[in-house]
Amino acid sequence: MSHPAEIASEYWDKPLEFVLDCFPWGEPGPLEHDSGPDEWQRQVLMDLGAAVARNRFDGSTPVDPVKFAIASGHGIGKSTLFAWIHWWIM
Repeated sequence: MSHPAEIASEYWDKPLEFVLDCFPWGEPGPLEHDSGPDEWQRQVLMDLGAAVARNRFDGSTPVDPVKFAIASGHGIGKSTLFAWIHWWIM
């Protein structure tokens, strides 16, 4: 397993790649029938990564916050998306 600092440096502006690489998509278990995030979740993660890269966030110097608004029905995966973002940030 990679050291946390190596993971952070590899994925600092790539939340979608983090989610794709760090969860067991398609393997036996809860994700065995899934190949990754839904298309709308992928787009949010790509947009977030682009905003982080555009702001040149270095982990310590303050930058403008990234803001998104997501309105949808119940049960489409908003909480899951936010959990992935939380893990990526951590």
